[in-house]
Amino acid sequence: MHLTPRSDGDSTPPASPRCPSALPESPTTPTAHSPGADFRRLGLIAAGYAITLKLALFFPDAEGVMAAVWPPGGVALAALLLSPQRQRWAILATIFITGNVVNLLSGRPALASAGFMV
Repeated sequence: MHLTPRSDGDSTPPASPRCPSALPESPTTPTAHSPGADFRRLGLIAAGYAITLKLALFFPDAEGVMAAVWPPGGVALAALLLSPQRQRWAILATIFITGNVVNLLSGRPALASAGFMV
């Protein structure tokens, strides 16, 4: 196959209709950018953060104030680094709300819970 440069300088062949990558996506096919996928991802992040936060509250320091190891921080950092940049604000809001809910359900005062999450 002879490739001739297009006007934009690209010499790649045009996509043919027989090529699967050239076919348009079905509207029912979930993609990584669909709202359903975004909500599932945020739900998984919230669940992972809540579970690790609840477990971390079982291991306080000698004075019983805070944990020496903080796995929820790792979950939050991994979620921020592995997710698209456009979702970072949604992830931060999810982590803040999840952390406050778990802290309040664990018996911490609301002001202390908000202070820990900021």
